[in-house]
This record gives sequence, structure tokens and C-alpha cells, in this order.
Amino acid sequence: MSFSCLIPVTKIENLEITPNPNWLELPRDITINILRRLGTVELVTSASVACPLWWNICKDPLMWSTIDMITNISVSYSDYSYSNRLEKICHYAVQQSCGHLKDIYIKNFGTDDLLLHIANSANQLRCIWLEGCHDISNEALKKVVKKQPFLEELDICHCSDLRTDFFKYIGKCCPLLKSMRFSPCIEAAGDYKCDDVAFVIAESMYKLRHLTILNNQLTKNGLLAVLDGCPLLESLDIRGCLHLHFDRSLEKRCNTQIKELRFPTEYIAHKFNFGDYMYYLQLKLTLVILE
Repeated sequence: MSFSCLIPVTKIENLEITPNPNWLELPRDITINILRRLGTVELVTSASVACPLWWNICKDPLMWSTIDMITNISVSYSDYSYSNRLEKICHYAVQQSCGHLKDIYIKNFGTDDLLLHIANSANQLRCIWLEGCHDISNEALKKVVKKQPFLEELDICHCSDLRTDFFKYIGKCCPLLKSMRFSPCIEAAGDYKCDDVAFVIAESMYKLRHLTILNNQLTKNGLLAVLDGCPLLESLDIRGCLHLHFDRSLEKRCNTQIKELRFPTEYIAHKFNFGDYMYYLQLKLTLVILE
């Protein structure tokens, strides 16, 4: 018994200790590949200042073609100092891209100034992903999409100032749009029904292939308009649209036209937290009073 316990110790003593690998000796293309897997905050605050080689690599505008302000980031609505820091980091990353920005992902922070800086610095965006950005106005969003003729994917969830006329701008200014995801800031409640967004989508986004409308006041009329106006649609996610009642004809129509369909009663993993939003409004009001 005691002999068997000594075997691992003997093996450990005979192991040859090898030095840690020198990351600076990696081929440049592999180093670039590794750095591109980092989130933007990590790239700005850590990797780009780690050593002269990495600093030189990070000066390449193509390193900033994707700005990911979501990975490994947790932002509370009450943490304004951290939100301001994230906005400065994002602003810096947009500058570094030198017009090569393609995809941008932002969650729970951001202002009109940041969004307008993005609009003025990049006109080749393919993807815009915004969630919980309550300080971004409807007018600023319109100015951004107006300058993005190559936009293919738009994901906007829980942004409190979003209006129906914004979707009209998308249809006019983004003819290549193929994927859109939308979830309102306040979930559908009571007997209020509205198909305005659906009608705008049907009228102006006929090239859509993927559409997600969550927790909306969508009715059968709006859904039929979307199915008629978007003949290329392949996937449709209408979870939380509880005013929709599927009869046999509507279900048959959807199953015939749509390859991937998510129904209104299916579970949504990440729903909008109304309590957090009210807390955010209270904080904003307090700041206004203090000013």
C-alpha cells in the first residue's frame, strides 16, 4: 500500500521541467488569430499594451473590424463610472478601425454621441447589435442606419426610445438587410394590440431571411403581412407574441413557407427585467435633480 503511494512521487521527481513557451516566438499570423479572439475591452486594456509586438499588431485597423463590447462584460445600470469607461474604450476602438469596422456589439451602455461617432467613422457596417441601450435615442439610431447601405444584420432589444419610424428608415437605407431581431423595452401586456412594426417590415424589407420579433403586440394580420411581404423568409421567431392565435390555416401557411419556426408560447431564456428598467429610470431622475 505504501509502495503504491510512492510511485507517483517517483514519477514526478523524474519529470523534466520545461521552460514556459515564449509567446513572442509564435508566428505573426497565429498571434493575430489569438488576439482576434479577445473581446474589445481585453484588447484595449491588456493585449495592446502587453509588449511592443502586440502593440504593433493592434495598430492594424483590420484588428478592429469587429468591436465586441459584450464578451466578459457585466454592466449594471447603476454603475455609471464603468459605463463611461466602456464608452471611452468603444470610442477608441472605433477610431482604431479607421473606417474598416464591420460588426459592433454593445450592451447596457452607450449614448447618442457614441452612436453618432460610429456613424461618422464607419459606413460599411454589416452587423449592429444593441441591447438595453436606454440612453440612445430614436433619432440617433436613424442617423446611423442612414449611413449603412451594406447592413445585413440588425439586432435591437430593450432600447427604450425606439419608435416605428426607425424601421421605415431601415427599409429605405439598408436594402441588403437579411436578418433582424427586435424586442421592445416594455413587454406586450393587456389587450393592447399593434401591427405597426410588422406592416413596415412587410412593406420595406422584402429581402429578409431571418426575423425575430419577441414580446410584441403582433396579431394575425401583422404576421400574414410579413409572410406576404417577405417571400424569402427562412426562419421566424415570434416567442412572447401572445396576441397571436394559430388556427389550422395560419399554422399550415407558416409550416409551408418557414423552415425554422418558434411559436409564441415557447420559452424565452433572457427576458427583459422591468424592475431593473424602473430602477434605471429612478437613477436618471435622481441625477437630473442633483444637477
